[in-house]
Amino acid sequence: MAQETLKLSLVERLINENDEDVLKRFEELIIKAQMEANAEESIAAIEKGETISLEEFHHSNSQWMKQKNTE
Repeated sequence: MAQETLKLSLVERLINENDEDVLKRFEELIIKAQMEANAEESIAAIEKGETISLEEFHHSNSQWMKQKNTE
């Protein structure tokens, strides 16, 4: 099933669902799946060495905050 077709199918099922418990379960499953995908992406980035030190992050974050405060 193509990605867009799957999305439309899921949206349609959600729209037609009236049981609040089922809707809450859908939400929980989506959140869990998104968190797992983010974790897998992070692990892959770490394995590839695509990381920065906390010092670099702090510096970058400080620069961003200064820029946001001057806009």
